[in-house]
Amino acid sequence: MKGLKATGRYDRSWETYTQHGSCIFDTPGRKLDKGEIGFINGMGASHHGAVEGGNYIRDTLLQGYAMRNVYGACYGEWNVASAMYGQKGIALPQARMLVKNWSEFFARSNPDEKFLQMCTSRGAIDVHAALQQLPEHLQKRIYVIAIAPGHIIENTSCLRAFNIIIRDDAVPHLAINSHLMDSGRPEVMIVGRHADGKHPHDAMGSSYLDAVRPLVDEFIRTNTISLQ
Repeated sequence: MKGLKATGRYDRSWETYTQHGSCIFDTPGRKLDKGEIGFINGMGASHHGAVEGGNYIRDTLLQGYAMRNVYGACYGEWNVASAMYGQKGIALPQARMLVKNWSEFFARSNPDEKFLQMCTSRGAIDVHAALQQLPEHLQKRIYVIAIAPGHIIENTSCLRAFNIIIRDDAVPHLAINSHLMDSGRPEVMIVGRHADGKHPHDAMGSSYLDAVRPLVDEFIRTNTISLQ
């Protein structure tokens, strides 16, 4: 395992800016035959909101299957700074929790089993930073579905990535690699505005749900994702 980049005193002190620190938590449900699914929230979410969001995702997208999640803490006035650090590949506490979560999965699973990491907004930035800490052979055991991502996850850093984006959403345009939205790369999926009228950055809007559901369904059935 590569050494984590965020080892300085300033980086270790991030959790002093939040009432509830980053942590791993379970969304209970049925166990998959192969593999696991996880989620990490975006910027500004409370721990309670992340737990409730996990329950909603399980019931709406996962057919009642369990998730092993990371809560990315809210840093208040330091939220934007945390996103800037993550864009540079620096693993702040929530990214370290992702690495811990994946490492525990690798240790208890068969070598051919895959992990599906879902994320949104700043959570995609944290996934990007966490993936940089893994050797290539472990990166290739992780699928990523990034909804309204703050960083576009590239296929070079995981087994396969699906970045689902509405052009009217400002957040992906702020990504350090936002130019990939117009590159024709297979990991970028541009979808239309939400039919239910939700804000384009709302991860549970209808356009995102419609795009994510077939990807998750295939992973549940086969422990792979080949759809595009």
